[in-house]
Amino acid sequence: MFILGSTSFRSTHLILPFLSTLLGALTTLQYNLTAAPASQPRNAIFAQVFALVVTICLSYIPDIPMWFRSALAPAIVIPGMAKLGIIHPPAGAAAIVFSTLTDNRWNLMGIFLSGVAISIITAVGINNMSDRRQYPTSWYLISKARKAF
Repeated sequence: MFILGSTSFRSTHLILPFLSTLLGALTTLQYNLTAAPASQPRNAIFAQVFALVVTICLSYIPDIPMWFRSALAPAIVIPGMAKLGIIHPPAGAAAIVFSTLTDNRWNLMGIFLSGVAISIITAVGINNMSDRRQYPTSWYLISKARKAF
């Protein structure tokens, strides 16, 4: 919470509840749908980065009203995630939330992605304590490296 409190109060006091709901959606996937591809760390990280970068880049286009940007961002992000094979529903919601921001976009992106990373690390630890669960179901980069050698 200290990191979240260190950004300017004026720009973040209304957006912080929305960021926490996005992390809540992520943890719902991680603890209840551990085998689903959408909840795997690869999809969570890459889809969030893709969604946030696209959304923040859209905000630099002049004269786009916020209501249109809020519709355009998920309309670009969701098919993009599908094309890249990194479907992650909370990333579509993150596109909507970040499209409504007016300043401190890059700062909040870093803070939000830190929350995603902490959530993934926590989910790996807690889910793997049980004999009936495994999270993630595969380590994507490690399996690719094994195939390469």
